[in-house]
Amino acid sequence: MMGLLPAFAVLPAAVQPTAARADNPIVRHVYTADPAPLVYHGRVYLYTGHDEDGSAYFTMKD
Repeated sequence: MMGLLPAFAVLPAAVQPTAARADNPIVRHVYTADPAPLVYHGRVYLYTGHDEDGSAYFTMKD
């Protein structure tokens, strides 16, 4: 019973919601959408769609 007390003491800290802050650390120079990661032989390949910067519609020049 005494072993469970420390576990229950930290439980509120583990489940309390916190603010999530995220940005796009992998690709910063184009807008990417719908990422699809693929792990192959220990490497991660990331396939994404892209839109041109400053576009208000689906603009992909290539």
